[in-house]
Amino acid sequence: MQVNRTSGGRRVQAPLDKQLKPLRNMSLLVLVIKIFILIRITPLTEWTYQGHMWLGADGENYLQGVKALSRDGLFSNQSILYAWPAGYPVFIYLFGIFGKANALTFVGLFQSAIFSYAVYAFGKQILYTNLKKISKILVFLLLINPTLSLNSLAVGYESITATGYIFILTLFLYYQRVENLKSKRLSLLLIALTLSFISALQPRLLVSGIFIAILLATKNRFKLKTIFKSAILILIILSMPLSLIVRNHVATGLNVLSTNLGVTMNIGAGDDATGAYRGSWKGVPCVYNESDSVKADSAQVKCVLRWYIQNPRKSAYLFWKKSEFFWSPWFGPKSVGTMARNPWQQINPLKSVANNPNGFQLIYGNFGVLISWLWMFLSFLSMIIGFRWLITREKQLKQIGLISTFIIIPSWLISLVTLGDNRFRLPIMGCTIFLQLIGLKSVFDKQFRFLGKISHKN
Repeated sequence: MQVNRTSGGRRVQAPLDKQLKPLRNMSLLVLVIKIFILIRITPLTEWTYQGHMWLGADGENYLQGVKALSRDGLFSNQSILYAWPAGYPVFIYLFGIFGKANALTFVGLFQSAIFSYAVYAFGKQILYTNLKKISKILVFLLLINPTLSLNSLAVGYESITATGYIFILTLFLYYQRVENLKSKRLSLLLIALTLSFISALQPRLLVSGIFIAILLATKNRFKLKTIFKSAILILIILSMPLSLIVRNHVATGLNVLSTNLGVTMNIGAGDDATGAYRGSWKGVPCVYNESDSVKADSAQVKCVLRWYIQNPRKSAYLFWKKSEFFWSPWFGPKSVGTMARNPWQQINPLKSVANNPNGFQLIYGNFGVLISWLWMFLSFLSMIIGFRWLITREKQLKQIGLISTFIIIPSWLISLVTLGDNRFRLPIMGCTIFLQLIGLKSVFDKQFRFLGKISHKN
């Protein structure tokens, strides 16, 4: 019988095939179902790259970028490729090897397949830990969550970045479990490369990558070796975003990854700001040269940060509203964000209920508001309980709790200085569901509650 060691040195049995089989079957079943859905989606034919996929929130912008790459090559100088991060358009562009008429179909297939595999692999690594009791339900919840799972069939960075974070949790558990130095180094490299890849798709994810790199490099104290190791990991994480800056420099002469940060921050700030995205906005007073997009972006960032400092009361109010919007439900009276194209909304039964006056009053009236607030409160509370449970366990589980938090918190904090939008929560959903499940399990399962608990001195 195969045996492995945990980080605490105890000997534990490796997962038997009968434990892995239901995880594998669930992952394959969901993938097959999504393939059937994929081929039934009306193909996008008005773009250079075509195929069976839904448009995501910013789908047109990404496909405009792909159009420019297809026409001009990798070093196209079209503004869409630096006004928005070029990572996801380049990602789609690579699928042109399957032919432009089918490229998007293969993107949807790849995103769905890699998501199913990541969830399966995560469940498998969970079986090696004291969390093995939740492996089946965790895999089930991740696979059948309609917003998280169905977004792999939409044009947008959200699904592939959510998959990347699930892979990072998986690779970290493997890193903690194996003893072979070569395997440990390989898993660290893969974690850094995954963080680099998803940061190229969405640059704000770089913040969580830097925190994770420091955690991975730190053992007990900050020593020279720790600093060196952190620096190496951070350089690897920066490699793909830096390659996009090089692309933009060669194509346009601009040393920039994206120039939309200042605009995004400006929409969410100012005396008339609501904290959410709006089609028109005043923003904060700011003087800059509009002809220089890089300096204009930098100037707007500085102006917005200065406004927050000079207007603490209004800033506190906006931070609260942005937090509310970030954690808001996907549907209902408190739902705020750019998720109108959420694939789940196409089949959400509550939408049909809201089509008649009584149903509309039920969902969007006081009862619906109460349920929405209760949903947000319990979701957040269960996540906190799950985190607290993890950090009071052995080192392996404590660190997976910290990594989950380093993924979740930066995304939330960045939304405070940009926009409150529940779509920004989608990439971290694998981590939030993981913590929420542990929190609920520890509350309702007394045996699980005290599982593997260690004293604080450990």
